Amino acid sequence: DVYKRQYQRRVRGVVSGRGTFEMITRLFSKVHRLYRSFEKKANYGTLKTKTSNVVFPLGLSVLGLLSINAVSKHFGKRKVSAEQNPPAFVESNTWKNLELLGKLVISPDTSIYRFALENWDQTLGIPAVSSLMAKAIIDGREVKRPYTPIGTSDLGYFDIVVKLYPNGPMSKHIHSLKEGDTLSFSGPILKFVYQPNHYDKIAMLAGGTGITPMFQLIRTILENPDDHTKISLIFANKSEMDILLKEELDSLQVEFTNFKVFYTISKHTSKWKGGSGFITKKMIMERVPPPKEKPLILVCGPDTFINYVAGSKGLHGTQGTLGGLLKSLGYSRDQVFKF
Repeated sequence: DVYKRQYQRRVRGVVSGRGTFEMITRLFSKVHRLYRSFEKKANYGTLKTKTSNVVFPLGLSVLGLLSINAVSKHFGKRKVSAEQNPPAFVESNTWKNLELLGKLVISPDTSIYRFALENWDQTLGIPAVSSLMAKAIIDGREVKRPYTPIGTSDLGYFDIVVKLYPNGPMSKHIHSLKEGDTLSFSGPILKFVYQPNHYDKIAMLAGGTGITPMFQLIRTILENPDDHTKISLIFANKSEMDILLKEELDSLQVEFTNFKVFYTISKHTSKWKGGSGFITKKMIMERVPPPKEKPLILVCGPDTFINYVAGSKGLHGTQGTLGGLLKSLGYSRDQVFKF
C-alpha cells in the first residue's frame, strides 16, 4: 500500500535527529503531520471518516490503519504498476485530462484542489520551482491559467491552491468542479532554477497566495536530507483566517531546525502573537540575513505587494529594477528574485 510505505519511510527518517529530545520532538511532529495528512486524504472527497473521537497519540496506530484502508477503498479504482511509472509531466506541450479527487477549504475564499495523476506510483516530476498550465473551455472560449503545485513528490496526485475571484473565469470554473470531473493540465513551466545547497540562506517574503511557489520550494529543500539550506519566511496576510497552509508551515517549523516562519496580519485580536500590519524594514532586519551574508531573497504576492517590497517587475514578466524595502536596506538586484 502506497500510504503504508510512505508512513514507514517517514518514521524511519526520524533517526536522523540528534539527541533524545530532538528525536522525540521530530517523531511527534512527523506522526502529527502523518495523522493530519491521512485525515485530509480521507476527507478530500465525499468520503468521510470519523476521526474526531480517536485519542492522539495513543489511537494513532489504529487511526493510521483505518485511514489507509479508507483511502485505499476510496481510490481503489486506480492501479499501481509493478514498477514505478515515469513522471507525469516531462513535456510541456502535452495536455492531460486529470480527475479531481476532492477539495479542502482552507480559508473563506481559498481551497486546496487535489487532482489524480494517471498512475498511483508516479509523481509530477517537475523541477522546483515550476507551475502547471490549466486549460478549460468556459463560455465557449478557451481559458488558460498557471497554477503552482504545493508539492512535487507526492505519489499519485498533486495539490493546487486556488483563490476564488469574482471576476476570475478559471478560479470560478475550478470552484464549480465536482469530484470526478476533469481539468486539463500541461507543463512544467519553470519559474526559478533551484540547486541544492547553492545558497547557504534563503529568505522568502510572501503575501496571500504568493505562498504557493515558496511552499513548493520549502518542501523540496526540507524533504532532501542532503540539502542544508537555511530558510526564513515572512508571510503577510489580511487576517489569521487568511493565512494559507499555516498548519503545514507550523509543523515544518517544529520538525526542521533550518526553517523559520513569521506571520504578520493587518486585522487581529489582542491574543495575536505575530506581526501587525504590512511587512516592515524592522521585520526584515530581524529575520532576513543582511546583504553582506549574500542570501537569496524570493518575493511573491500581488503586484502591489511585490512593488512595495522589491519594486515592480519589468515587461513580459522580467525582473525589472530593484526597489521598495529591499533596495532601501542595501540588497542588490542579483540577491532578489520576484515570482
